Amino acid sequence: MDFPKRIKQHKNESDSFAIILYKLREIGIFRNVTESDYGIDFEIEVVNGDKVEGHCIKVQVKSSDDLNIREDGVATVGGIKQSSLNYWAEISYNLPVVAIAVDVVSETVFVSDALFWQAISKLDNTLSSKTIEFGDCHDDKKNITKLRNLAYGYGLRDFIYAHKWIMRNIRQVFETFVDANCYDRCCQNIDMNFFKSFLENCKVLLYFNDEFMMANAGSVDNMFDYKILRRKSNNEDELYNYIVKDAVEPLLIPLVKTLEHFRNNILSSMYYWLEKDSEYLRMAFNTKWPTFTGADELMKIDFDKFYAWQFDPNKDFNQFLADKSKGMGVPEYEFFKHYSL
Repeated sequence: MDFPKRIKQHKNESDSFAIILYKLREIGIFRNVTESDYGIDFEIEVVNGDKVEGHCIKVQVKSSDDLNIREDGVATVGGIKQSSLNYWAEISYNLPVVAIAVDVVSETVFVSDALFWQAISKLDNTLSSKTIEFGDCHDDKKNITKLRNLAYGYGLRDFIYAHKWIMRNIRQVFETFVDANCYDRCCQNIDMNFFKSFLENCKVLLYFNDEFMMANAGSVDNMFDYKILRRKSNNEDELYNYIVKDAVEPLLIPLVKTLEHFRNNILSSMYYWLEKDSEYLRMAFNTKWPTFTGADELMKIDFDKFYAWQFDPNKDFNQFLADKSKGMGVPEYEFFKHYSL
């Protein structure tokens, strides 16, 4: 007698879901969405103690009984359609999206970082499938912490807003620090509305700098708390110059490193940004900041000269587009049409 046979793919999927639900069970509520699976398998709602607070993550699961592990310990999965990458990127504007890889033989679970930047960096003008990385961590407790931090952290929209604000105001950021150094330390010469906005946006941006967050674990919130700084200025409405200087100085080098990191991310995913937000791409390319290793070097910079007017500020950017179009075999018009040049 003949009966239906369970195919290997279906068994791996069922096994991987069971493994994930068991190993990551402490994180919260798992909602299966495979009935209409367009690239998301389930949603996790993180539970804080016994509180369900609406912090969710979208998850795509990849399973195998022979998961590919590179020599550096990083798990990878290939065959990802670019339509799925686009889908994950779009969802990321509302909720973080991660991929979880499961080795169903060893029952090892790998959790990726938020997929947005990795996904958009792989988009191009071809129909080729792509490979995604899951990192080398298969410690269940660390993975639960990673997912919890993603659910409760700043979202992609917060990041992009803060990034744009910092880039638009980058000169004033440095000049605020210089002014706070140059004027009498106990005077109040700094624009407080600007300074408050700087603290708010810098905090969001540096949240995505792992090195900064680890180095300042436990004190990050205090570094950006205007109320704490105000108490140091005897509760005056405006802060003393030395308070502003001391608050800004430890932020500048991590801020520049973060700007450099995300400039590279944006330029490496230029095909996506040309369609999604071409002005953001141009801003990331054109925004510049001084090179320095400490406050003494920064104080010697002539910012009028450094940010001097340019006859054609987009010259280098236009060449960048031309070089990229040639390298990708795309007519220049397809890139330049996004700009009124």
